[in-house]
Amino acid sequence: MGISELKIPTAQRFDLDAEMSDSSSDIPRTLPTRKEFQKHLRTLGIDNYSLVVVYGKRGMDSTPRAWWMLKSAGVQNVILVDGGLTAWIAAENRTEFWEDKAASQNKGNITVSSSFGSNSASMQWLQASGSQLEIPIVDARSTERYHGEVEKPRKGLNRGHILGAINIPVTTLQANGQIVSSDQFLSIFDQHLGCANRPFIAYSGSGVTACVVLFAASLIGRHRMLYDGSWSQWGNTRLRQSGCYQG
Repeated sequence: MGISELKIPTAQRFDLDAEMSDSSSDIPRTLPTRKEFQKHLRTLGIDNYSLVVVYGKRGMDSTPRAWWMLKSAGVQNVILVDGGLTAWIAAENRTEFWEDKAASQNKGNITVSSSFGSNSASMQWLQASGSQLEIPIVDARSTERYHGEVEKPRKGLNRGHILGAINIPVTTLQANGQIVSSDQFLSIFDQHLGCANRPFIAYSGSGVTACVVLFAASLIGRHRMLYDGSWSQWGNTRLRQSGCYQG
């Protein structure tokens, strides 16, 4: 019996590779439309004032993406299980086998915020801002990917990073699959970004692990924004423009 067969009781799937992404986009895992996201959240039984608990199988690499999407949609109360299902099982909490259902027993009535996605920067805005952009850009990928020292993760992508981006790998914000302390966040952000109130934009490979950085920043009151297309869009050879790449 593998961990993939188990779940926390009453849990439902929030699939970032399927309905919780824009299926019409060539860029993986970008935000679905407001209308589509609202439909899927209602199917899960979610209201604007629901308490939503989110976890992943292992660690915290993907769950902050769900947190960011839900908060952007206007869900008031979102809690993450630190360490995911692995930590839940290690603490000897109860689990059950997955039995997928088409929908929740009770449909929700959430109204997704009209500002859904407005806390996401676009490639066009970043390109237009160019050297005039005064907000730091944080690259949440590994140091090796940042420097272009490893093979590109998928066909059609360049190596390297957005010019001027600061590298804060998500691994520095976690220890044994769990989020590090707020004091460590403060130290890391102060070291790389300086002033505590300075806003920043984060990106990763496909905009998922960048949300770990956003979640950490939220815990210490830092202002932040996601570049949703991330390197899957910026590093795409079909979209490449002179001066936009490093590595």
